[in-house]
Amino acid sequence: MDENPNIKDKAIRRAYFDLKSPATYSNIKNVYNETVQENSSVKPEDVEKYLQSEPTYSLHKTARHVFKRLKTVPTGLNTDWQLIWQMFNRLPIIINVIDIFWCA
Repeated sequence: MDENPNIKDKAIRRAYFDLKSPATYSNIKNVYNETVQENSSVKPEDVEKYLQSEPTYSLHKTARHVFKRLKTVPTGLNTDWQLIWQMFNRLPIIINVIDIFWCA
């Protein structure tokens, strides 16, 4: 017989919301690993279902965007350059300059 869903939900809730828990406001895998230590009958599907119903998880979940990349094909030597720079103490510092050369 399956265990009472309220007991599972309480274990998942404790793992997700308790600030002393290492899985606090974390992902499904971490919350599941923490919950299983307290209640071994919890399944990953239970954790996923519970977290999907929680606004704190569903509103702040990272959005994954996949952008198409364009191939860089320069016409010859010293025609295209890549510049990587970083701000350090409000001064721009060039870190790396690369000549993009494509050989056919």
